[in-house]
Amino acid sequence: FPVTILGVLSVRTSDDTQSVRQQIQSSVAAEINRSGIGESVAISAIISAAESVAGVDAVSVLSPTFNSTNDRIIVQPYEKPIVVNLDSDISVSFVGN
Repeated sequence: FPVTILGVLSVRTSDDTQSVRQQIQSSVAAEINRSGIGESVAISAIISAAESVAGVDAVSVLSPTFNSTNDRIIVQPYEKPIVVNLDSDISVSFVGN
């Protein structure tokens, strides 16, 4: 079950955004790929993974929908959430850049 994430981030202007983007993609992919078969992925965990990258000030997930009643990427009992391609599965945009 491929997972695609679209997020917008605010970073400190002195940081190299390409390096920050790659670190975010790797961190988020690791969080998603750590899930087991049939385990839903908490969107809040994805946000935490992105926020753990040095240089990131704020994270907003645009897709999938994230709000107080929707904090999970639901998978079927036989599915395994996985990031197949960092560049196409984890889209990172920066606010103010």
